[in-house]
Amino acid sequence: MGGFGAAARPVAIGDVVELDVAHLADGPDALCTVGGYVVFVAFALPGERIRARIVSAGRKHGRAELIEVLRPSPDRVRPRCAHFGACGGCDFQMQAPEAQRTAATARVAKALAFALKRPAESLPVRPAVGAPTPWGQRTKVALMLETDDRQWLAAGLFARRSQRVVPLYECPVTDSTALGLALRSVAQIRARRIPVADPRTGAPGLRAVVARSTGPKTPPHLLLVGTEPDDGDIASMVEVATAAGAGGLAYNVGPENGPFLIGRDTRVLSGPQRVTIEAAGRPYLVSPGAFFQTSTWGAAHLVEAVSARFTPPAGSDALDLYCGGGLLTLPLASRCRRIVGIEGNPAAIEDARTTARAWNTPNATFIAGRVEDELRAAARRLDVHTVVLDPPRDGCDPAVLRALAESVRPRRVIYVSCEPTALARDVAALAAGEYALVEAAPFEMFPHTHHVETVAVLEPAR
Repeated sequence: MGGFGAAARPVAIGDVVELDVAHLADGPDALCTVGGYVVFVAFALPGERIRARIVSAGRKHGRAELIEVLRPSPDRVRPRCAHFGACGGCDFQMQAPEAQRTAATARVAKALAFALKRPAESLPVRPAVGAPTPWGQRTKVALMLETDDRQWLAAGLFARRSQRVVPLYECPVTDSTALGLALRSVAQIRARRIPVADPRTGAPGLRAVVARSTGPKTPPHLLLVGTEPDDGDIASMVEVATAAGAGGLAYNVGPENGPFLIGRDTRVLSGPQRVTIEAAGRPYLVSPGAFFQTSTWGAAHLVEAVSARFTPPAGSDALDLYCGGGLLTLPLASRCRRIVGIEGNPAAIEDARTTARAWNTPNATFIAGRVEDELRAAARRLDVHTVVLDPPRDGCDPAVLRALAESVRPRRVIYVSCEPTALARDVAALAAGEYALVEAAPFEMFPHTHHVETVAVLEPAR
């Protein structure tokens, strides 16, 4: 089983130790060792020697907080944001962008090497690429709302591994239009004394403001997240959005528990029923509470990267599984006879159908249902050459991978992943079904974080 007994652990909570940083871990931390015992430290870089204080000491590993960098890495730079280190939004602003991309490449290669039981250097992993600038890339920002005992309203992001709100007044990784709308909205909520939810007492109210920049031709959009389904004082909320400069306003009832801020129940209070978001030079019609990629460059790069690898022969068909609102399905439609998108969220499917009509794309059709339930029947009606996979962070349902390998047998699989470990597990499952990894191309969707996107290509091994 491994692990250290309490008496055998070389460190204890409160100890101040000097550590050599071995490498970055799979998440947002650096990894150090003390006598074989692993200690994770945030904001440290490979090759550095640091002084840190032990804050936890479990059986298998501990954590420490950085006190001082004794020997800095040549890749260390000065963070641009005043909130870095307190706010949990970024992990690596202290690391040069080029080094961040090198680390992203290594993380993808490491995960694939472990899953496929092959040396990392033998794998077809391309160097990670990123936007021309790592700043201002996030077109959506969600500020959590919190009041103290004096009813002073604070708005910001959660601290690392905490539900404590860090008040925010700048965010250089966020598009200035979205951030400006969010901050102006908070000021309007404060001025109008609109109730804010208090988890300590159970008092209902607003939980968050979500502002999105939609492109150069349309005004930004505001989504208010609250606890009550009756929308509270609608007139006041509309006044908030209008005064802040929003082109539209929606209200969402967020789930009380779980990892997601936004729930399924969204009501449009002003403006259009769907938000027009420009991505890769084309307009997508998106419901206010729906998921859509939050990086303008990232969305465009994803479309371009998948399109470049989508080369079915004339007269053949394609599937886009976990298609969401059709971000990839619709641009690919002109390059095949028919393409069918399958997605479990009915609202996202309606968005995709609405955009398909606006684009006049009749050969793109969409099915609302679980991918594992709909895949085989859809494939029987098509001559499938290429399958695009863009699953959630946890990866594909095993039934989907079995259906692809056993029944559908596409000549090419293009897998879009936002989690290297899940990607590697699913690539290994497809490899067991006699598919071979042809290429893995990582890229930065969220600079300064540990998240990395990858477009992988697989083809039959024989």
